[in-house]
This record gives sequence, C-alpha cells and structure tokens, in this order.
Amino acid sequence: MSAFVISFCDKCSKSGQWLHYGRRGRGIAVGFSPEIAATMKRTLVKIDYDLISQRARLSSLIDTGWRIVDAFPPTMDAKIRLSQTRLAAHIVSLYLPMLAAMMKHPSFLEEDEWRLVGFHIVLNGKILADKSGRTEIKYRRANEGLVPYEEVSFADLPKAITEVIVGYSAPETLDVFRVLLRDKGCDVPVQRSEVPVR
Repeated sequence: MSAFVISFCDKCSKSGQWLHYGRRGRGIAVGFSPEIAATMKRTLVKIDYDLISQRARLSSLIDTGWRIVDAFPPTMDAKIRLSQTRLAAHIVSLYLPMLAAMMKHPSFLEEDEWRLVGFHIVLNGKILADKSGRTEIKYRRANEGLVPYEEVSFADLPKAITEVIVGYSAPETLDVFRVLLRDKGCDVPVQRSEVPVR
C-alpha cells in the first residue's frame, strides 16, 4: 500500500507558505473548491496535528485488529489461529499508511494543511487500479532522492479552480495569467498576493 497526496493550505496569507512553496514570492497559488476531490477521485482530508487525536486513531485501528483476533472461536486449531492472527495484523498494517497520510507533527500546525489522499495497492509488482483509474507511477529527482508521483492532466482541473494568486515578487503581470487561464477554459479571478516576500 502506497499513499499519494496532493497538499493544500487553507489560506495562502502566511509568509512561510510563500517562502517554502511559492518560490520566495515569485510563484503562484491556485485556489480550488472542494469539488477537486470528486474531479481527482481522491479523498479530501484535513490534516490532524493533535498528538492525542493521532494516538486515539492509531489505538482504534490496533484495537480493531485485536477484536478480529478475539472473535476467533476458542476451539480453533492453533495453526489456523496463528495464520488468521497474521492475516489480521497484515490488514491492520495496510491501513497504517492511510492514517499516516492524514497526520503531521504539531510543529507544522501553521501550514493548516488539507490533502487529497489516494492509495495504490501493489500486488506481485503490479499496481492495482484505484478509484481514480490511474495505474502508472512516474519518478522525479528531488533533494530527498527519487520521488514517485502521478501525472494529472490540467484538462481535469479547470472546473475546480476558483482563483489564482500571483506572488508579491513575481515579475509577470496579472494579465499574463488571465490570458493563460482563459486559454485553458478557466475564467477565474486573478490577484496579487499582499504577503511581501522577496
């Protein structure tokens, strides 16, 4: 099981977002409506930054696995019990990446992150289709090494785009983005960020 996420912030009015993700104020921020989840066929989740909540969610998952094991009849053959216990543990382990993709350390709370989350199940080296229908994984080089990703066509997105915010230090005029967006069938408000990041 592998998790694939697309990360969003609730608002792009904080300098940290522009410094880390917005090319130091020279990039753009694209606003999306929640409809993007249906467009992308992914689940939209608010990131959980609370350690108590995270522990409770993990405990609930583990407890579910124990309940499966506890439901085995006492007369079950020992070998079958061991086999079924391993199966229950394996199922629990498959759900761990799902939970992990929805959690983050509390020190990142300022990011106020939302994620579109999807999963691939790999069986015998082959990716099984998920609800999005995408089965191909590509790779790109980044500071942390090779990063797997899914390619998304812009043609799928215009209906979900609600606005574009151009970085404070971006050299392009707003009209450049308006023309580009209209050319792609997306007529949405375009404005300049007021966060003075240089």
